Amino acid sequence: MFVVWGTKSRQEDGGVIGDWCDVCHAPNFHRLIHFYKVSHIYYIPLGKGTYVGTNRQCAQCGTTNSCNMNAYPRAMTHQEAYGRSIEEVLAATNPFLLEQIQKQRALEYQIAQRMTQPTLPSYDAAPSSPPPPSAQADHRMMAALQTLRTLDARDRDVIGFTDRLQRWDYLTPSEREVLLHEIDAFATEDHKVNAAIHFMRMLPTPTPGTITCLSCFGSVVIFIVGLAAVPFLQSWLWGSLFFIASAVLWFVVYGKASDRSVRAWVRKVLLPRSQQHNVDMRYFIGLLSGIKGNTGGYEEKIVDMARNVDVIADELHKHGYLKMEDPPAIPPSSPPPPAP
Repeated sequence: MFVVWGTKSRQEDGGVIGDWCDVCHAPNFHRLIHFYKVSHIYYIPLGKGTYVGTNRQCAQCGTTNSCNMNAYPRAMTHQEAYGRSIEEVLAATNPFLLEQIQKQRALEYQIAQRMTQPTLPSYDAAPSSPPPPSAQADHRMMAALQTLRTLDARDRDVIGFTDRLQRWDYLTPSEREVLLHEIDAFATEDHKVNAAIHFMRMLPTPTPGTITCLSCFGSVVIFIVGLAAVPFLQSWLWGSLFFIASAVLWFVVYGKASDRSVRAWVRKVLLPRSQQHNVDMRYFIGLLSGIKGNTGGYEEKIVDMARNVDVIADELHKHGYLKMEDPPAIPPSSPPPPAP
């Protein structure tokens, strides 16, 4: 008796939460999508299935990320979230993010109040004398805070920068310069990393499944034709040796075909699109290098890119888009979503 059984995936709406979006650079409403693996017999599901993971999708730009449900006290239903502000949704679903955002806003309000306070005229100073150092410092603090507002307020470094800005009046001029430089450098790097992550999600796989199928099919055909055409290959000894040779041939052919496919993908897909979206290839390769050692939970096409990162880097180097020294592995702060 032939029994049809197996597993299939199922997704379920999980409601609404408030969270940070690295593409919008602001807190937004996010829709939750739960994924399950369900066993079936004759395509009849057996129960609700086993929970696999959850993705959150930004309601503004549609960007999807994996998320840990333990980070949220609760999720709101669509009816509960309807008509509410993002602050109200954050208060119910993500209070720590709201707390950090309010902390930044309070500091920004204090700085704005200091900047709007009229300064008493100095009768001893010349009319063309520069403004007092405190006023200059306030303007620079405001610019630094506006930079931090484009970053996830929960990030440990962002929290540290905010705390240091609150102690601005107690910092020496050199310490202030260092702080402003660190904030600018951190924001620039964060935006480049997030741009590379978003760009990575948009790319197709460098080695389509047709290459694997064709190389495997060719090796099977050679093995069957060889057994049928050469009688002595039908013995255990020569048949086993011929099978091993066919497997080695498949491995070599697949490697060559995969290498050519990846290099063509770099020239025809990666380079034109990276120029169009102004993506730094050093960060792109650094992210793939970081994913290569831990591919669990990523989309298959992301895993495929990470598996071929050495070939991609070599081809980029040949075209002058990458230097000889290997870029550092950058663990993505917002990893691509897992495959359901």
